[in-house]
Amino acid sequence: MILNLISNCPHNLSRYNFLKKKKDEIFFCKSSTKTNEIELLKNEINGIKFFNNHSEEKIIIMENFQNNYGKIEIKKIDGKIINPNRGFENNIFYIEIVFKKYLDLLKKNNINFSHGDLSFSNIIFTQEKCYLIDWEHFSLNNLPKTIDLLYF
Repeated sequence: MILNLISNCPHNLSRYNFLKKKKDEIFFCKSSTKTNEIELLKNEINGIKFFNNHSEEKIIIMENFQNNYGKIEIKKIDGKIINPNRGFENNIFYIEIVFKKYLDLLKKNNINFSHGDLSFSNIIFTQEKCYLIDWEHFSLNNLPKTIDLLYF
């Protein structure tokens, strides 16, 4: 059952974001019929799998790709997103958690990666842990290892 159409994707009007309830669980869903958007959804799956393979925190995902349609479903993570407008001083605790998580991901593999859109709006905090979400711009590349942290 679809609970709420959140929005068309703010970056592009050809993808839909919505909440869906399955049994007693809530999923954040993204879907599209456009080829370029489907590729971004597939890339997000690759980024989440990378995160899950190198992190003790796990993001539960389901994917459905067929012909000209793609959809991913991400199980709701109970936590909070931090307001970056509170300023550096008021967010230092969370910034330290993010840097530690990112550096741990780098240490656990010899692969150079980039999240591609690391910001407070793409991080969910639970106690002293964090989940990096929204991996659609993920890449394995030759960029400097901490490029995401420079833009965070």
